[in-house]
Amino acid sequence: MILREKKPREVDGHAQKDISVRSSTPKKMRSGLTKKQLLVFNFIKEFIIKNKYSPSYDEIRIALGYKSKSAIHNIIIGLDNRGWINRKIHGGRSIVINS
Repeated sequence: MILREKKPREVDGHAQKDISVRSSTPKKMRSGLTKKQLLVFNFIKEFIIKNKYSPSYDEIRIALGYKSKSAIHNIIIGLDNRGWINRKIHGGRSIVINS
C-alpha cells in the first residue's frame, strides 16, 4: 500500500489535506461487489434485519438456488476480504454486516 498526500482542498473555507491510499490490488477488489456478491450481501442483510441473527451457509444456498455450500463459502470470503462483512472462523451464524 502506498500513501500519497494530495493538494490541500477547501472545505467550509478551511484548507484540508487529503491522504489517498493507493493499493497494489486491482481497482475491482477495492470498490464494489460482483453481481453474485451483491445478491448474497443483500440476502444476508435482509435476513439479519428480519431474524436478528445471521443465516447459515445452507440457508443462503437454498434461498438463492445454489447447488453447493462451497460456492456460498467462496462468495462470503470475497465479501469478508473486501470489508463488507466480518465473520468468525469456525463459528456458526457468525456473519456481521459492516456499516
